Amino acid sequence: MGAAGSKTGGSGRGGGGGGGKDLSDTPQTHLSTAWKLAMAGGYGALIAVNAMAMNGTMGPTNAKISGLWPTSITPAGYAFSIWGIIFLLQGGGVVLSLASRSPDRSSVTLKNAAAVCKPWLLMWTAQNLWQLVFVHAPQSQSAPVSSQLAVFLPCSFFLCAAYASALEACRRLKEVESNAASSLFLRLPSAINAGWLSAASCIGVALVGQSIAGGKEELGAALPVALAGTASVGAMASLYSWGAGETCS
Repeated sequence: MGAAGSKTGGSGRGGGGGGGKDLSDTPQTHLSTAWKLAMAGGYGALIAVNAMAMNGTMGPTNAKISGLWPTSITPAGYAFSIWGIIFLLQGGGVVLSLASRSPDRSSVTLKNAAAVCKPWLLMWTAQNLWQLVFVHAPQSQSAPVSSQLAVFLPCSFFLCAAYASALEACRRLKEVESNAASSLFLRLPSAINAGWLSAASCIGVALVGQSIAGGKEELGAALPVALAGTASVGAMASLYSWGAGETCS
């Protein structure tokens, strides 16, 4: 195919001018050793930050803060156990990515790993930043609004950024073929993470609205509820990108 392009266009650019697919739209199909190591390091940082958050090393635990700052759309505590499944599957995805290799870059697994590498790194970074800020949430709802917004406003931004990165991973995965291993350890965690981050983003925005509304949960939830439709569409799209026919064909 590359040779044909050279004959018809004289160069990669000429071939594009002759009606070929724009190279900028071609998904990345190679994952260098440097990116593999970055992926492993990013995952290690994600686990380390969350472990410290869970055992209280960084400050109040997420459970304690969530209890102090409930919203009308915060799910029950047991729902947060989904993160264990997400992290476990992503760990498998990292191992799969590190092990994937193909001299001619034709490996299906390698293509999937290359598709999620950068979005996952951005998503993990945003999640870590959210965690590092969230532990500084005021320990009383009577805290000044400025103190509340100083934490919840950047937290909502980081959650939305993580959600957008997860959706980008799903979008990129849609452009490449899949196999059983990549579906389980790269596509499935991308979809579940995106779906959950859509809910987490709504909660983050709810806390901002709630702070502005003086702690009234029903008023604070108005904005994220209005955005929930859009977020739900994004979540369904991410789930579709893992299991729908055209992505697995």
